[in-house]
Amino acid sequence: MFSTRFISLLVASVAASVLAKANTTTAPSPETLPGDTLTVCVDPNLSGQCDTVAFVEGVCLNMPATYVNTMTSVRVPPGWACTFYDLRSNATVACDPITGFNTLLLAPGSPDLRLQHFDDVVDQFRCHQLCA
Repeated sequence: MFSTRFISLLVASVAASVLAKANTTTAPSPETLPGDTLTVCVDPNLSGQCDTVAFVEGVCLNMPATYVNTMTSVRVPPGWACTFYDLRSNATVACDPITGFNTLLLAPGSPDLRLQHFDDVVDQFRCHQLCA
Protein backbone atom coordinates (compact mmCIF):
# COMPACT_ATOMS: atom_id res chain seq x y z
CA MET A 1 0.00 0.00 0.00
CA PHE A 2 2.31 2.79 1.24
CA SER A 3 6.04 2.38 1.37
CA THR A 4 7.99 2.85 4.58
CA ARG A 5 9.79 5.77 2.93
CA PHE A 6 6.50 7.52 2.11
CA ILE A 7 5.23 7.09 5.67
CA SER A 8 8.54 8.37 7.07
CA LEU A 9 8.36 11.46 4.85
CA LEU A 10 4.76 12.07 5.86
CA VAL A 11 5.60 11.83 9.57
CA ALA A 12 8.59 14.17 9.14
CA SER A 13 6.43 16.68 7.26
CA VAL A 14 3.74 16.68 9.95
CA ALA A 15 6.36 17.03 12.72
CA ALA A 16 7.97 20.01 10.97
CA SER A 17 4.57 21.67 10.58
CA VAL A 18 3.76 21.15 14.27
CA LEU A 19 7.12 22.53 15.36
CA ALA A 20 6.69 25.63 13.21
CA LYS A 21 3.27 26.32 14.72
CA ALA A 22 4.53 25.68 18.28
CA ASN A 23 6.89 28.64 18.15
CA THR A 24 4.11 31.22 18.25
CA THR A 25 3.46 33.59 21.10
CA THR A 26 0.48 33.31 23.39
CA ALA A 27 -2.39 35.59 22.44
CA PRO A 28 -4.49 37.66 24.82
CA SER A 29 -7.08 36.03 27.04
CA PRO A 30 -9.78 34.29 24.95
CA GLU A 31 -12.62 36.29 26.52
CA THR A 32 -11.62 39.24 24.32
CA LEU A 33 -11.39 37.43 20.97
CA PRO A 34 -14.03 36.79 18.29
CA GLY A 35 -14.53 33.33 16.81
CA ASP A 36 -16.02 30.00 17.74
CA THR A 37 -16.38 28.79 21.33
CA LEU A 38 -15.66 25.83 23.57
CA THR A 39 -17.88 24.91 26.48
CA VAL A 40 -15.71 24.13 29.51
CA CYS A 41 -16.92 22.75 32.86
CA VAL A 42 -15.38 21.83 36.19
CA ASP A 43 -17.41 18.60 36.54
CA PRO A 44 -18.00 15.58 34.27
CA ASN A 45 -20.71 15.54 31.61
CA LEU A 46 -20.64 19.31 31.06
CA SER A 47 -21.99 19.98 34.54
CA GLY A 48 -21.11 22.12 37.54
CA GLN A 49 -19.67 25.54 36.79
CA CYS A 50 -19.52 25.96 32.99
CA ASP A 51 -18.66 28.79 30.61
CA THR A 52 -18.11 29.35 26.93
CA VAL A 53 -14.57 30.23 25.93
CA ALA A 54 -13.94 32.00 22.62
CA PHE A 55 -11.05 31.01 20.38
CA VAL A 56 -9.45 31.95 17.08
CA GLU A 57 -8.20 29.22 14.75
CA GLY A 58 -4.55 28.29 15.25
CA VAL A 59 -3.93 30.72 18.13
CA CYS A 60 -2.47 29.42 21.39
CA LEU A 61 -4.65 30.72 24.22
CA ASN A 62 -4.49 30.61 28.00
CA MET A 63 -7.51 29.09 29.72
CA PRO A 64 -9.54 31.63 31.69
CA ALA A 65 -8.24 31.75 35.28
CA THR A 66 -11.35 30.02 36.66
CA TYR A 67 -10.64 26.93 34.55
CA VAL A 68 -6.84 26.64 34.79
CA ASN A 69 -6.20 23.19 36.26
CA THR A 70 -9.92 22.72 37.07
CA MET A 71 -11.52 21.69 33.75
CA THR A 72 -13.05 18.19 33.76
CA SER A 73 -15.27 18.24 30.67
CA VAL A 74 -15.26 20.18 27.40
CA ARG A 75 -17.44 20.53 24.32
CA VAL A 76 -15.52 21.09 21.10
CA PRO A 77 -17.76 22.53 18.35
CA PRO A 78 -18.52 20.49 15.22
CA GLY A 79 -15.83 20.76 12.56
CA TRP A 80 -13.03 21.59 15.03
CA ALA A 81 -10.14 19.80 16.71
CA CYS A 82 -8.51 21.29 19.80
CA THR A 83 -5.28 20.42 21.58
CA PHE A 84 -5.15 21.07 25.31
CA TYR A 85 -1.82 21.62 27.10
CA ASP A 86 -0.52 21.00 30.63
CA LEU A 87 2.27 23.46 31.47
CA ARG A 88 3.22 21.75 34.73
CA SER A 89 5.58 19.70 32.58
CA ASN A 90 7.82 22.81 32.44
CA ALA A 91 7.11 23.54 28.78
CA THR A 92 9.35 26.34 27.57
CA VAL A 93 7.17 27.42 24.62
CA ALA A 94 3.44 28.19 24.71
CA CYS A 95 1.35 25.26 23.44
CA ASP A 96 4.51 23.23 22.87
CA PRO A 97 3.66 19.66 21.78
CA ILE A 98 7.25 18.50 22.25
CA THR A 99 8.12 19.58 25.81
CA GLY A 100 4.56 19.93 27.16
CA PHE A 101 1.98 17.27 27.87
CA ASN A 102 -1.07 17.54 25.62
CA THR A 103 -4.21 15.80 24.45
CA LEU A 104 -6.05 16.26 21.14
CA LEU A 105 -9.86 16.23 21.14
CA LEU A 106 -12.15 16.30 18.13
CA ALA A 107 -15.79 17.39 18.25
CA PRO A 108 -17.80 16.73 20.34
CA GLY A 109 -14.98 16.92 22.94
CA SER A 110 -14.87 14.91 26.17
CA PRO A 111 -17.56 14.44 28.81
CA ASP A 112 -14.86 13.37 31.26
CA LEU A 113 -11.18 14.30 30.83
CA ARG A 114 -10.26 11.64 33.40
CA LEU A 115 -10.67 9.18 30.51
CA GLN A 116 -7.76 10.91 28.74
CA HIS A 117 -5.81 11.27 32.03
CA PHE A 118 -6.12 15.03 31.52
CA ASP A 119 -8.50 16.06 34.31
CA ASP A 120 -7.68 19.29 36.17
CA VAL A 121 -4.41 19.96 34.30
CA VAL A 122 -5.27 22.18 31.31
CA ASP A 123 -3.49 25.55 31.14
CA GLN A 124 -3.63 26.40 27.41
CA PHE A 125 -5.34 25.28 24.23
CA ARG A 126 -5.25 25.73 20.46
CA CYS A 127 -7.99 24.79 17.96
CA HIS A 128 -7.97 24.11 14.23
CA GLN A 129 -10.87 23.80 11.84
CA LEU A 130 -11.12 20.40 10.16
CA CYS A 131 -11.32 20.13 6.38
CA ALA A 132 -14.81 19.60 5.00
